[in-house]
Amino acid sequence: MPAGIPVVYVGIGRDDNAAILAARIMAVEDQELAYKLAEHRRELAEKIEPDDKRIDEQKNQDIQD
Repeated sequence: MPAGIPVVYVGIGRDDNAAILAARIMAVEDQELAYKLAEHRRELAEKIEPDDKRIDEQKNQDIQD
């Protein structure tokens, strides 16, 4: 695309990511939406934290072996 024309790509079948992207764009002008998005990100981070720790532990175990 020519300079000055932003392009965004969201993977096929990832409508959840497309919705979050659209909400982030709208949140520039909507403080309440920005707050809700921040809360959603915190919830996602908490949700994946156990998996993240498990992956780190496995990686450390692989390094030690």
